[in-house]
Amino acid sequence: MGILARVLVAAALVAVGVSPRPAAAGQDRPAGVVVWRLEAKTGVTEKDIDLISGFVTSQVERHASGKVISEADIRTLLKGEQTRQQCGVDDPSCLAEIGDALGVAEAVSGELGKVGNFWLLNLRRIDTRHAEVIKRSSRNIAGAIDDVLVALPAAVAELFGETGAVAPAPVAPVAPAPPPPPSPPPVEPGMLAVVSTPPGAAVEIDGEAKGATPLETALPPGEHALAATLDGYATEKRDVTLAAGERMDVALTLAAEKPMHPYTMWGHIAFWPGLALAAFGGVATWQAKAAADDYNAATAPDAAKDAEAANTRWTGGAIAGYVLGGALMATGATLWILGAQADDGGAAVSAGPTPDGSGAGVFVGGRW
Repeated sequence: MGILARVLVAAALVAVGVSPRPAAAGQDRPAGVVVWRLEAKTGVTEKDIDLISGFVTSQVERHASGKVISEADIRTLLKGEQTRQQCGVDDPSCLAEIGDALGVAEAVSGELGKVGNFWLLNLRRIDTRHAEVIKRSSRNIAGAIDDVLVALPAAVAELFGETGAVAPAPVAPVAPAPPPPPSPPPVEPGMLAVVSTPPGAAVEIDGEAKGATPLETALPPGEHALAATLDGYATEKRDVTLAAGERMDVALTLAAEKPMHPYTMWGHIAFWPGLALAAFGGVATWQAKAAADDYNAATAPDAAKDAEAANTRWTGGAIAGYVLGGALMATGATLWILGAQADDGGAAVSAGPTPDGSGAGVFVGGRW
């Protein structure tokens, strides 16, 4: 090795913190590893070898106990074409001499090639003092160059007798979640007791069926709408307001529904159809007048004859509507009066002058 090369090697050793002096007899060399650039075999570019060799160096640093220096570090410090020619760093023997000058305990070297779709990776860990291979690691890797990078950490770990599993990154402690706010104290419900006269009425509270009276039910504090129904009786409604823990007794008296008297019912049956017939009489009167106008305007004998016949028909219909309708309406009104009288004796008949003083009349009063 040239003098200039040795000086530069010494500078490189100082830069990486490794003593360039060989150990004294009987002493171990200082811990450290030199990582040589992988040898490119078939199917591998020099650019890929440089990148993968750098990655191997970074993986060796994770397992080696001392300083790690790579061939790329040495070449960087021994840069310059003239220096390389003097050192002969392209010559493996020169590189071996540099490695020996480093005084490191171990070296890592290897090859990478490609056959078909498989990458062949071979790594060696060497004891530089005894020139012995400590460990070998080989991989057959299918796929792209990316798959080689994935397989490299385990292969390097195998050189140092480890499984190759990457230690998980430390997990930062997670602050415990704040305790949830305390739940509000439970609200004590109120108690509502409902009785009815007569009993057995169906009770609804806020539109929800609760059962038949007598009953007791728990309700949340606040306002509530109460309704009680029973066949034959009018629905009884009540609004109540309960406080927390309060008991409230509610007594309901249901009023019996008074059935319609038969006279009143038949009064409806007679009166309303009579009103409809009277209305028909009004329509017939209008049609009869229209037919009379057509008769007066007709110039042809046939047209006059048809208009006269229509007038006769509509006039008869009007008379029938008025007579029958009036009779039914009078009958219905009379039945209403009789029904009211039968219910509560409220019918009354009186005679006296008319309100305008022009005559006298008989007045019948009642409720329907």
